[in-house]
Amino acid sequence: MDVRCPYCKDAIAARADGVRCARCATPHHAECWTEHRGSCSVHGCGGTERRPFTRRSAARIVVGAGRHAVREVLAEARGRLGGKTTVALLLLSVGAAGLGTGLAARALVPAPGAGLPVALGSVFAALFAWIATLLYRGDRLHDDLDVQVAAADVGSYYRRLWGGLTGERGGGAEGGCLEAGCHGCAGGGEALAVLAVVGVLLVVVLALAPLAAWLAVELVFPIVALAIYNLLYAALALAVHAGDAYRGRLLACVARGALFAGVYTGVVALLIEAGRWAAGR
Repeated sequence: MDVRCPYCKDAIAARADGVRCARCATPHHAECWTEHRGSCSVHGCGGTERRPFTRRSAARIVVGAGRHAVREVLAEARGRLGGKTTVALLLLSVGAAGLGTGLAARALVPAPGAGLPVALGSVFAALFAWIATLLYRGDRLHDDLDVQVAAADVGSYYRRLWGGLTGERGGGAEGGCLEAGCHGCAGGGEALAVLAVVGVLLVVVLALAPLAAWLAVELVFPIVALAIYNLLYAALALAVHAGDAYRGRLLACVARGALFAGVYTGVVALLIEAGRWAAGR
């Protein structure tokens, strides 16, 4: 049995010599558990209750450790990102559930339109699970999306472009032409045409490109990001605004989760049908 104790890093030779944490299921030497102030030595666990390291316990180590790792990762992400984590996970779970079941239904039941009802059902299930879980846990949502519209002025984009143009100069021979015996690469009329094209390109690059970049980065992207995030956040916050009033009340959470999940799924179905109707006109 090649199971190592996280405290002393040595292998646990026999099950009788080991114990496991009741919280994260990590095995320890019984002596190491006692030496570590009677608690789990895994960073961030803090479990103080131990159980015998039986064969059944060993079989559940992987499952327990995996659940503990996922829980710690989600807790750390929520601590860093706040409400964005919940909204992002909601969007990801609903999208993955709808897309996955829709594709599966399309493959199993090739009848036209068979995948849409199944996909909507999976969206309902994902929404229901999220809303009911948040209500039962009494979680609070925090709107902390750090996106600002027009955080930089237009002039900064022109200054960046000008700095890039003046800071890097290209090499080459004096006069610009490297061909031996060249006495000018274009005649008078061709030179004027070249100068005109170069002038138009300079206007586009120096005048319009920074303005387009500023509009895209400072206005379009922040406004779209805020609109999508606030829409999802408002929908989720409306469903779970009750907070502690529903905490621990399973039946009430189930009923409220089913109500809001049904409403939101219905809105999605109406939008799909509206898109079909508009495309068919």
